[in-house]
Order: sequence, then structure tokens, then C-alpha cells
Amino acid sequence: VPTMRGLYIFAAVMFTLKAVLTYLWTEETVQGKIRLVETKEQNILHILSGYKDVLRDLIRTPQTLLTAGIMLVMSITVLVSNNFWSIFVTEKLQIATENLAIFPFIKSAIMLVFYFTVMPKISRMHFKMPMLVGFIGYV
Repeated sequence: VPTMRGLYIFAAVMFTLKAVLTYLWTEETVQGKIRLVETKEQNILHILSGYKDVLRDLIRTPQTLLTAGIMLVMSITVLVSNNFWSIFVTEKLQIATENLAIFPFIKSAIMLVFYFTVMPKISRMHFKMPMLVGFIGYV
């Protein structure tokens, strides 16, 4: 319990520090300043009610639904991969649990090799085919 309290205190301090530093070291955009002047006398609930139509249009747009579907599939894949991968490897493939720590290292090394060898070739291609192949391969 004392360790968790320490972690919570550390997280609270870090989040507060981030908020303060972000507030001090950033400034509003030109468009943001214009919007602040335009809505200075308006109630926050009235301002937010104007976004109702935007949200409705966003939800009804096919591109948004496709993106949400892709994100859902990716989230499910990551969830299953992270939670059940070690069980699958140890039980089905009979790999010792001591060797499980090697696999993230191998995965990172392969990603690094691909980044420096395959990615320059892929960047010259039209974006649709590499994205589709990568997505299907990931799923």
C-alpha cells in the first residue's frame, strides 16, 4: 500500500507539473484567440450545444465508421496479443517461460531492421497497398 501511495503521489505531481508547464510555455493560436473573443459573453453549455450537429455528422460519415471499425479490430488484436500470447507460446509451442523475455527483444530488432531496409522502399510506393498489406498482416 505505501508503494501505491508513492506512485499515486508521483503521478499527481507529474500530471500537475505537465499541466503547469504546458500552460506557461504554450500560447493560444490565432484562430483560438478569435474564437475566444467571439464567445466571450456566451455560456459554455450554449457553446457546446453548437457541436451537436458536428458530432451527428461525424458519426454518420462512412469514413469515420470505417476508421472506428479499423480501430476496433486493432484494439481487439492488441488486447488478445498482449494478454494471451504468453499463454499460447508456453502451452501450445512448449517454449519455456524463462525464454519469454527474449521475444520482445527479437521483435524490436526485426522492426528496426525493417525500418532501415524495407521502409525506404515502401515510401516510394502508393500509400494504399503497403497500408492494406500491413493491416492484414497485423490482424
